[in-house]
Amino acid sequence: MRTDGGGEVSLGKGRGALALIVAVLAVLSLPMPAAARGPTAAVSLGDSFISGQAGRWQGNSTDSSGDRGGTDRACVATPFGCRYDTGRIYLGGTQPPGCARSDVAEILSASLRVQERINIACSGATTDKIFRASNGGRAFKGEPPQADQLARIARERTVKLVVLSIGGNDIGFAEVATACAVGYVTRAGPCAGRQRPGIDAKLPAAMRGVAKAIGEIRAVMRSAGYRPWHYRFVLQSYPATFPRAAESRYPEAGLQRSTVGGCPFYDSDLNFARDELPGALDANLKGVAFATGVQFLSLRDALQGREVCSRSASLATRANPPSPVTSEWSRAIGLGPILQGRTIDEEAHPNAYGQRALGRCLTLLFSRATSSWGCKNTPGKGTDGMVLSRVSHFPRRFRMSLKVSPRRTVAGRRTCFRFRVLSSGQPVEGVTVGLAGRRVRTDGRGRARRCLRLRARSYRARARRSGFSTVSVIVTARRPTR
Repeated sequence: MRTDGGGEVSLGKGRGALALIVAVLAVLSLPMPAAARGPTAAVSLGDSFISGQAGRWQGNSTDSSGDRGGTDRACVATPFGCRYDTGRIYLGGTQPPGCARSDVAEILSASLRVQERINIACSGATTDKIFRASNGGRAFKGEPPQADQLARIARERTVKLVVLSIGGNDIGFAEVATACAVGYVTRAGPCAGRQRPGIDAKLPAAMRGVAKAIGEIRAVMRSAGYRPWHYRFVLQSYPATFPRAAESRYPEAGLQRSTVGGCPFYDSDLNFARDELPGALDANLKGVAFATGVQFLSLRDALQGREVCSRSASLATRANPPSPVTSEWSRAIGLGPILQGRTIDEEAHPNAYGQRALGRCLTLLFSRATSSWGCKNTPGKGTDGMVLSRVSHFPRRFRMSLKVSPRRTVAGRRTCFRFRVLSSGQPVEGVTVGLAGRRVRTDGRGRARRCLRLRARSYRARARRSGFSTVSVIVTARRPTR
């Protein structure tokens, strides 16, 4: 390469210079590794159960004034009583009926080994609010589709974890709860039998939407230069927020369930809301997670014994202030909450205690790189008493393939071995390849090279990387012929 008098660069006839430029362009065209981006981050996407709706409340109370028996976190004390500032709970102006991103949302309550935790989930979101706009996604509450928001985050940060909660609104979860509550208050009879056919009809399309949402998120990450092993992807299910009939503090007859407890359902509808509906969502979402290869977190039993009206929990009063050990972990339905918050948007969601408990579940899951897990609470303990139990060994570690060239050599002869590591046809960087006690790491193209002199015997070249199954290849050094 030379520079002529005009200052322009000329390649001349040298092949070496041309080869250098080709090599540089090849490196520049590689996807930028996630480690080369900005600060590490965890991102939550989805609907109200992960956005943090009902985070305003810690426990439930029938007190409609002041700090509502200590349960209203929006209360700012003044000489004249409480001033209610929901903006201090729901961040960025997202208070209901907005996206309801509370300060105790699951992703913010979790302790994760990342520098930033980002919540772009939005209350009321359906699966099409996740898709990219270019592939059928729809803006919602003044914001772009969540996959498009994630695209910007993935370019500017090193995303280590993506958590998704979606699908409940596609089957009309809120509408079902409302219909059952109205049926109880008006004495129209149990609603489960009437609601079940509609839910069954909507579930297949809802799960197709969830699977597409996962594909959209992966496409965004792939376009930003990420490979599947650069980040964790978790799909979670929904916690039941109401108890079984046998576990309710209040009898089916009378007014206490609706006017005091905030669980206005017939016994059969309580059982439907506690087991059948969350169970159907849990099973179907688990099936989608396994079919798409993402990690699954089952939350159906996370609030067991802490639900609204559960006999294992109690209402907060001035004499019995709210506590994560004794209070309910989900928001009540009924006249009391309407009078207190003047909105029904927060009802039937995990409250501040519930959100912190789910955050603890995510903290525990973050240390489990493989398998799928269920999360439950420990009776008599607070939100830090959550425990995981394995529900499946899937997904397992990523599989690798190792190619070694040459596979055979002559003992004592200096041989330069070339290694290539792939996973599902994609190159894997940062893999440690060992041969005859020497180690080398693969580059961004999954390649490595090491020159050795081997003694006459067989050797095992091994490729290792965290999160992957170890793979090995036999290399043979034969005695030289005379």
